[in-house]
Amino acid sequence: MGLATIIKTKIGSYTLNKISLQRNRKKLFFNFETAKTVAIVFDATSNQEYTAARFLSNYMLEKRIRYRCIGFLKPHDVPESGTGSLGFTFFTEKDFSITGKPLSATVIEFCNNEFDILIDLHLINNFFIDAVVAFSLAHMKIGLTKHDKGFYDFMLQLHEPIDAENMIEHIKTYMNIIKTA
Repeated sequence: MGLATIIKTKIGSYTLNKISLQRNRKKLFFNFETAKTVAIVFDATSNQEYTAARFLSNYMLEKRIRYRCIGFLKPHDVPESGTGSLGFTFFTEKDFSITGKPLSATVIEFCNNEFDILIDLHLINNFFIDAVVAFSLAHMKIGLTKHDKGFYDFMLQLHEPIDAENMIEHIKTYMNIIKTA
């Protein structure tokens, strides 16, 4: 980890909660019957999470839900075009200021989009993914209890060892069982 990354992580962690509270978002509850748009955030450095994100995006296609996936990569791993599969974009630590705020148009646009549901698939702590979740204006945010810093509206508590496939199965189960009023 480089010095700039360490500084961004330390300063950003300190200010992340405060800054995210200044973002006004409309909190609403959705399930997979009522949602029209879903955002998926994942760690693209993990093959398991990348595969899980692709699997979940295929599920969204089957349900006729528009989706957008954004994955975190190391700067040297970013594809030349900045995108991978259809609906997938990537970001790095370079897309954030020294204070941990999003800088790049890609991340800012993603965070400002009012998705019905945001699903956070990351399994290992990652400040930059936490920052995207914190700054997002999504109406409903789903993630693991162990990563919660007050950003999620619906949390999953899974038993160790946690894998992305198991997490997706639980999300699908709950989001298909729970009914909205």
